[in-house]
Amino acid sequence: MRLPGLVGIFLVAATAGLFAQPKDFRIVAHFGSGHIPVTEDDPARGDIGAWYLRLDASGVAKIEVFRNAPGEKTITSVKYSPQELKLITNTIIDTRFFDLPSRLDGGLSDLPNYGLEVTMNGKSHRVAATALGNLKDKKSLRRFASVWVAACRKMPPKLDHGATLDLQDFSKSGADNR
Repeated sequence: MRLPGLVGIFLVAATAGLFAQPKDFRIVAHFGSGHIPVTEDDPARGDIGAWYLRLDASGVAKIEVFRNAPGEKTITSVKYSPQELKLITNTIIDTRFFDLPSRLDGGLSDLPNYGLEVTMNGKSHRVAATALGNLKDKKSLRRFASVWVAACRKMPPKLDHGATLDLQDFSKSGADNR
């Protein structure tokens, strides 16, 4: 076989390995607004109350959005490229997501909350973040936010409802205590 043919085979093999996702790769991102209207005239009635983004190794993310009104739900999906999946995987590794504490809790309830569950390479880890403005451990919050932003980058803004921007703001503000 000639050299150009061998180089082509090598490049195809290297590229396939470069973008291959772990077979068990899965992310579930959850956002909850922290507010459920209890009266018909509540100003939050009809706003987005919660959403889930479920991303698998094939690059398909199913998005389920729940509004603060009985029975109002939106279901859609988006597709991530192999390069985008690799970026997410690298972010998980670089931030040491599996070493984060399972709770990043600012000590208050009835505030927006975030959850990430990541599975890959035979490991699974879930992190819940609540009351972000009260968190002292901003380094861990920044690590969490990095994975969140990478995983939720294709969440349609009108369905995200500002959740990702708020998370980024909270992860940048305040002093580091650790």
